Amino acid sequence: MAFPTYIYGYPGDEKSASTAVINGVPLGQRLIIDEREFRLAKLGAAAAVAGGLYEGPPLAVADTMLSYGMVISATVAVGATSLIVKTSGTTAFTKDQFKDGYLCIASSTGTGIGYAYKIKANNSAASGTANCTVTLYETDPIKVALAGATTKVALVENQYNGAILTTANTIMGSKILGVACATAAASAYIWLQSKGPAAVQTGATALVAGHPVTCSTVTAGVVGPAPIANTTLLTNGKQLTIIGYGLTEAVAVGFAMVNLTLD
Repeated sequence: MAFPTYIYGYPGDEKSASTAVINGVPLGQRLIIDEREFRLAKLGAAAAVAGGLYEGPPLAVADTMLSYGMVISATVAVGATSLIVKTSGTTAFTKDQFKDGYLCIASSTGTGIGYAYKIKANNSAASGTANCTVTLYETDPIKVALAGATTKVALVENQYNGAILTTANTIMGSKILGVACATAAASAYIWLQSKGPAAVQTGATALVAGHPVTCSTVTAGVVGPAPIANTTLLTNGKQLTIIGYGLTEAVAVGFAMVNLTLD
C-alpha cells in the first residue's frame, strides 16, 4: 500500500496521540496544517513534554545493526519482498523493531550491493546467529538478486521510532526531529512539529525575536539562541543545526514562539 508524500489536516489534529499508529500511516509521515508541518513519531520510554524538543533515539550499538556483520541465509531472487537475515553480536531483535526503517546491502563485493530497501516488518530474533525474517514493502522489492550466506546487510531503525527529549550534551546522537505539540504517554504515537510557528520550551538564556535558535546542550528538551563564536559551532554537533528563528522575545526558562525550519 502506498501513502501520499503529505497528508493534510485541520488545526488541532496535531495534538492527537494514540497507542496505535495514527491513521495507519508510516513513521515520519508528513502532516500539513496551514503553514505548519509535522512528522509522525513514536515516543520512547518517557511521556511527551508539550513544547519539548525531540531527537531520534541513539544510534544502534556497533556489534549489531551498524557493523554490517549480518548475512542473509539464502539466495534472494529479483522481486522478492521477504528475506532471512542472521543476527550477529549480543543484541536480540524485537518484533517490528525495524518497521519503516531500512535494509542496506552492505557487502564490499557481489551483486545487489549499495541498494537500500524500505522495511515493512520483521519478526523477533535472539542474539548471536538467529534467523530474523525481514519483510519489505510491496512497492520496494529486491531489485538485483542477492547471493546467500555471503551477502552482508545492515538494518537501520526508523529515526522517528523511539523519540526522546534532546539530551543535555554536545553529542549529535541522531536527527533533531521536532517539537511535541501535546503531552502523551510513553510509547505513544504523536505528531512532532518540524516547520512553522510553534511554542517551544526555552533554557536559561532568553531568545531574541528574529535571531536563530538551536538545541540547548545544558538542559534536555529546550532551545536557546545560536552561539555566535564559530569555534563553538565547529565543535558542537547539536548547535550546528539551526532549528528555527525566534518569533517572540521570551524570558529565560519559559516558552517562546519559534518559526521552526527543520526537515
